[in-house]
Amino acid sequence: MREYDISTCGDTVADVYDDRHQDREDLTPVVALLAELVASGKALELGIGTGRVALPLAERGVEVHGIDSSEAMVTKLRAKRGGAAIPVTMGSFADLGVAESYALDPAMHEFFHRSNPWALRAIAERLMEAADRGLWAEPPQETLTELRRVYLRTEALLEERQERLATTGGRN
Repeated sequence: MREYDISTCGDTVADVYDDRHQDREDLTPVVALLAELVASGKALELGIGTGRVALPLAERGVEVHGIDSSEAMVTKLRAKRGGAAIPVTMGSFADLGVAESYALDPAMHEFFHRSNPWALRAIAERLMEAADRGLWAEPPQETLTELRRVYLRTEALLEERQERLATTGGRN
């Protein structure tokens, strides 16, 4: 039996991943929103995989970069039109400074907090999950504490927004 590591999940589903997700959801509105949020900037996809989001974003002119731990998934990405042009860093996003560069960097944190708190919450959540599963080699305790603070603060903001929308009938 193969030992579980950061690439196991992607490696085991790479051959069927696109087929399984093909009819699940139309990503067009998601890609449109992301392209609007990025404007003329760059996008980093954590767990870029086969490029379900990255390729349509790149087709819209967004400069996309990715991180993934599965060679098999990235091989599928590379085989698709435009996939070879997307830079991908191989490894665990937890070990590549994503926490410090995105969720905990004051300028990036503020940007996400204002423009896309859902992404900020997802980054913090994925990093904490990687630590919980032992997929992040020796995360600094102060980093985990700060990620929990970011997650809880962002979750509170999103709940507050949802309550405001509910009480105003969708009007701000």
